[in-house]
Amino acid sequence: MRNLKVRLAFALLAVMVVLISVQVVFAKPKVTSTKQLSEATFAVITGTTCGPDTEKNFPNAKIDYYNTMADILTVLRTEKADATVTELGLLRYIQPDNQDIVMLGDVLAEVQLAPVFPKTDKGQALCDEYNAFVKKLRDDGTLKEIEDNWFSGDKSRQQVLDYENLPDTNGTLRMAVDASLVPFAFVMDNRIVGYDVDVAARFCKERGYRLEIDNMAFDSILAAVQTEKYNMASCGITITKERAETVLFGEPILTSGNIVAV
Repeated sequence: MRNLKVRLAFALLAVMVVLISVQVVFAKPKVTSTKQLSEATFAVITGTTCGPDTEKNFPNAKIDYYNTMADILTVLRTEKADATVTELGLLRYIQPDNQDIVMLGDVLAEVQLAPVFPKTDKGQALCDEYNAFVKKLRDDGTLKEIEDNWFSGDKSRQQVLDYENLPDTNGTLRMAVDASLVPFAFVMDNRIVGYDVDVAARFCKERGYRLEIDNMAFDSILAAVQTEKYNMASCGITITKERAETVLFGEPILTSGNIVAV
């Protein structure tokens, strides 16, 4: 009986060793360099410049598209994707609460982010007015202060004035955003807030506009502005030549970059 127990114990140990070996063999290797991602599966947000940047830098990779960063975090953790290419500011903001997601390598491309307006006379006039306001914020250091508020990681500094109740002395501006793009536009305490929203709200307060903000999928935003359903949009939108064919870009309010994360 004792010999039988010993044999069973050794057999069990052997099975455990085999199982551990199988896990080691088939475990997903740790990615430490972008060179390991040449044929990887990337998850990117639909409609952003992250897709084209991924295609350019990883021509043999597979690209899957998702609507939100929350979706991308899920597929990374469940290993349905190997990596993502995302905007640096967004990644900086979410990293403190998602420390298992890490940046890899240098930025793939520097990008400038700006609001967009319809390509009409009214759109041009509003764009010019907005540009003058942004220039003033940049010259007096306020724009840098706003950037620090939203990218510092200190949530106590992330405050947006009460834009919903601004007087409509000069009318109401309707702005489209994708409220999943932290920290540019996102929902906090049942309000849409963020870096771009902060700049827009300050503009409206100074220029006598009431501000209405609607949330929609990112890939619907440019068409909504182009067809004048909205006066403007601002939520970390990258300036590109292709987009500039259909909408007006205002002054850049942030210089950033697209980067790989795993």
